[in-house]
Amino acid sequence: MASDPNIAIEAGDTLDNLVQQFSDQFAFLRELVQNSIDAGSTRVDIDFEYTPNKDNEKGVFVLHINDTGEGMTREVIDTKLTRLFSSSKEDDFTKIGKFGIGFVSIFALKPKAVFVDTGKDGEYWRIYFKEDRTFDRLVLPRPVEGTQIKWIKELTARENENYREESFKTLKKWCKHAEAEVYVDGELINEQFDLPHKLAVSHEAQGTYISAAPSGDERPFYGFYNRGLTLFEANDLVIPGVSFKIRSRYLEHTLTRDNIIKDKNYDKAMALLKECVEKKLRPALFAAAQAHTDDETLGYLAYHVAKLPPELENQQIIPTLGSRKASIRELKAEVKRHKEVLYEEQTNAVVQRLVDDGRLVIRWNPDSKGLGTLLDKLRGNAQMTRANEVYASPTLLTALPESQEKMIQAAMRILHRAGSPYRKVVAGNFNYPNSTVDGRIYLACDKPDEVIRIDKFAPKGIFERLFGWNKNTTVILNVADPLIEPHFRLKPEFRKEGPYLLASAIVSEDGIDEKTCTKLLEAYLQEEDEVGV
Repeated sequence: MASDPNIAIEAGDTLDNLVQQFSDQFAFLRELVQNSIDAGSTRVDIDFEYTPNKDNEKGVFVLHINDTGEGMTREVIDTKLTRLFSSSKEDDFTKIGKFGIGFVSIFALKPKAVFVDTGKDGEYWRIYFKEDRTFDRLVLPRPVEGTQIKWIKELTARENENYREESFKTLKKWCKHAEAEVYVDGELINEQFDLPHKLAVSHEAQGTYISAAPSGDERPFYGFYNRGLTLFEANDLVIPGVSFKIRSRYLEHTLTRDNIIKDKNYDKAMALLKECVEKKLRPALFAAAQAHTDDETLGYLAYHVAKLPPELENQQIIPTLGSRKASIRELKAEVKRHKEVLYEEQTNAVVQRLVDDGRLVIRWNPDSKGLGTLLDKLRGNAQMTRANEVYASPTLLTALPESQEKMIQAAMRILHRAGSPYRKVVAGNFNYPNSTVDGRIYLACDKPDEVIRIDKFAPKGIFERLFGWNKNTTVILNVADPLIEPHFRLKPEFRKEGPYLLASAIVSEDGIDEKTCTKLLEAYLQEEDEVGV
């Protein structure tokens, strides 16, 4: 073999700096596959070889990368392969790279030696890169198809396994959609490019291919590719509610290979993506929603409510606990009117009363992620309200024994004399199915025959409830409560004090102190003098 020995690859500190910029040291494998594709190869074979050394802890690890591309002449070797920032890929949309530095990334993991056998137009060459990055250019006496690379390093058995694992991981990450078939130790690693989604759509134009699908994820998956090689993948809100892959001649990776360049060509690719979403993805999603709306589809719609066609906005697709489903338009009106979204998992007495009163109660539980996402988007600043936690529907008792009725009314007069704003008391039973108020002594309301809102009637202290200002006029007394019911069974000798004792029991829910006791006692004595309780 003839040779030109000891030629140093042009680099020095510049090369060191460039190699160190790579975010993944094994990314040189992607660069080599990229070069093979640019050379027109339809297949790239990557194989691992390891020979243990009996006399040394470290054996020899050889990485083979072979392609069937057009190969290189001496001129290409001298002006492209071994020279930085000199590339025929400038302004050529059929090539992936641009800076001409892909090949030098083979030095990122400090190989012992690298052999490149290649040929073109009757020339056949071996370039032998040494550990110090000098190289010999040797004339091969035999033909070479494409380019064949041997990357050599001394490794322990454990390091060998790690290198194999990391190499496979890197190739799978960056080359799984490569236009060329990529075989690793004889295994084809290529995967289907299109997103595996029942509502996925595709769009092709101007050297660009897009696969897009609706997503219910807060940060959907997306990926950018050139000729199938991965440029960048992540999960983020590029387009809300849309997961996509875009393979385009307009896309290029950054110098560090950890992102894509966002320039005028990137804008062209994104314009095509927007066109795909507006003209294909949304119409497909809306058509699917009109045909059949499951929880997953409701989640997808959440990110496209501003673009809904009128017929879909008016379609009854939201599950409720009423006699029918509700439309998105109806839900919006409910939010605007009541500043809340009522929901429950199943119907109960409270829900039925609310529905009878014309309220919309959504059938929802936290496991229904899709509907939950849609409700979050539609409610804005309005709160999600669990109906049974903020509303109550006690049974009013209108046929109490006369003695009980008299005691209750006398106790209410005592409370009113003591400063309570309430004028009326009615008896009720709070122990209905799924009740959340069966442990309460009383409820305050304005209209006892309607469903009662209880979350705005939280304990605030005695002088802000029974004895403070309150717009409500009526108290519903839970006559079955363990603190109340025994008063109706007092022995005859204690019945005279019954109203006072009952009034004290009612107040006990709010906390009773010495001042309150004094008020109640004074009110009781006045009531006794005037009425004769």
